[in-house]
Amino acid sequence: MTEVPVPTTDRARAAQDLRTYGYCVLAGALDEPLREELRERIVQQAAGERSRGAFGGESAEGLYLGGSGRGERDNKRVWTLLNKGSVFQRLLDHPDVGQLLAQILGDPYLLSAIQANFVSPGDDPLPLHSDQGYVPRPWPPYAMTASVIWMIDAFTEDNGATTVVPNTHVPDERSDPRAAVQRARLIRKGGIPVCGPAGSALIFDGRIVHGTHVNTTDRARLAVLTYFCRPFVRQQENFSLSLAPEVVSALPENIRALLGFRIWQTLGSVEGVCAEGDIVDRPPHPLRLLDETGRLYCEQERNALTPR
Repeated sequence: MTEVPVPTTDRARAAQDLRTYGYCVLAGALDEPLREELRERIVQQAAGERSRGAFGGESAEGLYLGGSGRGERDNKRVWTLLNKGSVFQRLLDHPDVGQLLAQILGDPYLLSAIQANFVSPGDDPLPLHSDQGYVPRPWPPYAMTASVIWMIDAFTEDNGATTVVPNTHVPDERSDPRAAVQRARLIRKGGIPVCGPAGSALIFDGRIVHGTHVNTTDRARLAVLTYFCRPFVRQQENFSLSLAPEVVSALPENIRALLGFRIWQTLGSVEGVCAEGDIVDRPPHPLRLLDETGRLYCEQERNALTPR
């Protein structure tokens, strides 16, 4: 029997589980009022997007390539949640979860994506994978990404819980040979389901191999997925394009920093190198094509007048 973490309210215990197994389950991360507010907003948004033909895998624009691919049996998602309610900001400001993420990624780190996920009865299971699978191997000896799955519903063996293969954050050459054999067996089985009460947060290292179980119940299982990366890694979501300008302008500084609007070691600058730690914004009047006198000119017109 493989020893695995169990849900805990003790952050120190969760931190130890994270180091040992590559994941942990922090129970009670969401209180009941917040969990129900999140559920209500997601369900309402999903219904609205469905009425517009833009929900999850039901349109070309919102298609999620999971499960067996482009099918009706893929998990359905509500994308870019920061556009869809200020309540989702509260998931990015949880002190205990933030410290566990910093344990994996260091500080600062960036939000890479935030989305809701419905696993419905009969959906194809998400195949085993690693969230930093796009990073060329051999991987560095540290994680490039991390994830937090917020359990709006309880995760059970029957309702499509996330599955994991413990210890897959440790390179094979550093692990005990017996542990490597055990991991290979678990991969063939599809991993171990991570069960936890509603309101728990599953936090895992981006190298951990994971997927989902089949939901054999009669109702969908709901979670919010928050994906994070180191500050030099390209984010999954291009927030500078996907977020509504009025949403960005209303965000507090700590959330804007998470989105990549804070300068980190010269990265993220606008119109030249900005000071470390500055929060940047879109320039109201970006410098354009100028002639030698400082006046704007049209490049096409100038090219047309230039003898060839």
